[in-house]
Amino acid sequence: MVNSQPKLGSLGVILAASAADPGLLDAVADAGGSGVQAGPGVIAHFPSAVAAVECARGWRHSNSAPAPIAIALGMVAADGQSGEAVDHAQAMLANAQPGDLWITNQIHGLVADAVPLVFVTSGDAMRADFDADPNQKPPRSRTIPTIAAAVVMLAVVAAGLWFVLGGNPVIEPVVVATPANMALPMPDLPSVAVVHFVVAEGQALPDHASQGMAAELARMLGANPALFVMPPAAAPGLTSAAEPVDIAEALGVRFVFLGIIQADENPMELDGQLVDALTGQMVWEGTDTLEPPGITAIANDITAKILAPPPADPDQPAAEPAAAPEPDIPVIPPRAVNPQAFALYLRGRDLMTQATPATNAQAGALFREALEFDPTFTAATFELGFTQYFAAQGFDGDLTGDILPEVEAMVRPAIETDPKNSRGLALQSRLQMLRATLFREGVEEISPRIQALDLAQRAVAAAPNDADNLAHLSRLYSFGIRTSQDALEMIERAMRINPNYPWTYQHILGQNYQLTGRYEEAIVVLLAALERAPDTAVLHRELALAYVLANDVEGARPHMAELLRLIPGYTVATESQESIYMNPLNLERDVITLRRAGLPFAYREP
Repeated sequence: MVNSQPKLGSLGVILAASAADPGLLDAVADAGGSGVQAGPGVIAHFPSAVAAVECARGWRHSNSAPAPIAIALGMVAADGQSGEAVDHAQAMLANAQPGDLWITNQIHGLVADAVPLVFVTSGDAMRADFDADPNQKPPRSRTIPTIAAAVVMLAVVAAGLWFVLGGNPVIEPVVVATPANMALPMPDLPSVAVVHFVVAEGQALPDHASQGMAAELARMLGANPALFVMPPAAAPGLTSAAEPVDIAEALGVRFVFLGIIQADENPMELDGQLVDALTGQMVWEGTDTLEPPGITAIANDITAKILAPPPADPDQPAAEPAAAPEPDIPVIPPRAVNPQAFALYLRGRDLMTQATPATNAQAGALFREALEFDPTFTAATFELGFTQYFAAQGFDGDLTGDILPEVEAMVRPAIETDPKNSRGLALQSRLQMLRATLFREGVEEISPRIQALDLAQRAVAAAPNDADNLAHLSRLYSFGIRTSQDALEMIERAMRINPNYPWTYQHILGQNYQLTGRYEEAIVVLLAALERAPDTAVLHRELALAYVLANDVEGARPHMAELLRLIPGYTVATESQESIYMNPLNLERDVITLRRAGLPFAYREP
């Protein structure tokens, strides 16, 4: 007999019986469910609605007068004996007779045409008619409203209570996610959010591990161009303990992936669920190890479920065969990684998000240690390269090229081993831009920028949901390599994927507003960035440009004064040397504009 608990805050299928008939829990286990005896009755959790209904049907046929059974879909608490779905199922049993099988309309939608039973509508629930011919379909009951037509969509029994009013049962509906309630517009592509995982009760695991694993799963999903994927960084305050509806409406997505980690397992395991927040249905549930290749299998399973074609409507005529078969969903190849190396890699990735010189150095040390356990771990090599790049770029704005040859030599073997790795491509692109900024002699003045663009475009193609890659490509486009409108679309997409974006995204957006003639919008965005990053010279420079171009020279002068305070000796010559525009006319325009704001032609000793 199985006696396991549903997962924390999960959406599940619950079967409830009003009495604990002998053998019912064994029947539940045989059907793939997990059950507990709760007082005089039984509560069982099933991975699918079909399995629950088949279990109830078999139990009814094997007994002359079995206890009535009710099946509902909804949220289940961690104790396995409470929650919306449990309350709902028990409420349906209030007026049930021996041998009855009651289900909600939502469960019926999941099992229609899959089990040989006829269900009769009674209010907002359905009772199985075991004597009816399943081949003779009754008139269809009313269905859940379509998403497009709903202003406030009600899940006809995602949760609620059963009340008896005048002898007629009434289900109290609850609100599920709707486009009208979403804080962000829903993307055109199938959309999914992966939020931080939670750790099973009573088990210990560092935050960076559970959060890093969620980020790694989102990264894998994000490699598919047919999906719109929001990573945990998009909403750091949300975890898998939150309601799927709240997550979906906060982030403007349809699907939500929830995960709970069994940290005491070796290797650690992830119990995951994929919830369709617009319908309240759990469309996938599974368990696998968190280290590769287990997490890769989870990513592939989720992708297949999200992109699976919708089931055919039995009342509609069969569609004509397609002229050509649908393309296969790309599968991520599994790759085993040393567990100690993977754990160190996740810790390093978490430290890198803090973006300080100290955390950058600590992350680099962790990546080096990870590579000692697994020298072939190319992901760790590329992240180590990023820490070196950030050090070369300079956290204080001072560029140094001394480390470039060392970084390029270090990552070259990893590039040869894993040439399509998006992080590797993105790193190479940034190194080329650093080279273009530092070394401006002859052909080197142009060719590094062209190479940087090619690498950045390939990085975005390999990881179209990586917000940092999109922001970097937008920055390259804004240098005149492509049109400013292209650049604007790129940064807007990056900010949609990660609404919790850093101030650098606002800088890129403001720069592109300025380049497309939207000066007032540029000023608003750049001032917002300056509030988050005070004393940032590049923002004062951009604001001085925007104010002058908006015909407000007086508004530009304080920002020019701050630029000169932060970088004493900044002159026309400095501007010319640091410019990486492809078109020299853009540089000429900036110099003329900044001169009006007060940029000195030559440096004078104070």
